[in-house]
Amino acid sequence: MKRIIFSFAVVAAITLSAVVGLASCGNIQTREEGGSSKVERWEYKIVSVSSASINSIEDQKKAEAEFNRLGAEGWEMVSSVDTGAGRYHISGVFKRRLQ
Repeated sequence: MKRIIFSFAVVAAITLSAVVGLASCGNIQTREEGGSSKVERWEYKIVSVSSASINSIEDQKKAEAEFNRLGAEGWEMVSSVDTGAGRYHISGVFKRRLQ
């Protein structure tokens, strides 16, 4: 029981640090011609994928289809964390530029 709680705490800390790190990068100033600056803004999404086995071809294809759908909508995966705990479980952090 202690191992599960510890694993959960580690996963939560890693996921939180990834999101906080990305959020702090969310507003980046870039220089344009003529010396004016423009602030780029981003939005973020966390998607979790689970499977009983990492070797499940069917589950891998479902995950790929979901990731491709997000990519077609302009989302880019910028980080992923294997939250395992005896199963195949990945949380992916995606971002896309606000229009």
